Amino acid sequence: MQRSQIVEKAPEAVRYEGDTIIIPVLKEIAVVEKKILLVEEIRVTKTITHSEQKEEVTLRKEEINIERSET
Repeated sequence: MQRSQIVEKAPEAVRYEGDTIIIPVLKEIAVVEKKILLVEEIRVTKTITHSEQKEEVTLRKEEINIERSET
């Protein structure tokens, strides 16, 4: 088995390969997983409304006099 390898279950406590004794050294690590959770949806519907309203407003008025001279 390789070093720093994630395994599904702990290996046997001690095993032998010929004249070699293999003792696994284990370490538990926390695995954090990030997922997206849809909490709710906001629905916005657009409606068209038409209303008429009367208002009095003051308009500006300008007068222009144009004189042509023949030179």
